[in-house]
Amino acid sequence: MLDYYDSEIELFGDVGVLVVSGETDLHTAPQFRRDVDEAMGATAGDVVLDLTDLELVDSTALGILMAAAGRMIEEQRSLVLVMSRNPVLRVFAVTGLLDFFSIVPTRAEAMARLSFSRDSSKVA
Repeated sequence: MLDYYDSEIELFGDVGVLVVSGETDLHTAPQFRRDVDEAMGATAGDVVLDLTDLELVDSTALGILMAAAGRMIEEQRSLVLVMSRNPVLRVFAVTGLLDFFSIVPTRAEAMARLSFSRDSSKVA
């Protein structure tokens, strides 16, 4: 069986959005890593990873996401994951990563969170 993986990068102002669908596992990891790196490199601003249509995430993909989150923290940028599928959320729950990542159920909420974050930092 061949793994299904598809992605698209969009820019909304200074926010890069990577939309991923299908499966992220050992076989699709090289492309997933390239896409995450490309999305982070496409903007100096924040990044949203829209994983709404992701059907499978394995430990390889989790490692890629954790590395991306670390890089974003070092660069003082925000990374928000969008996901709502219970099987994918369960992987994050079982691995204890729900609290590590900023996870919201919709892209609109991700964009609102980033907007609020930027507005709050300007007030301080």
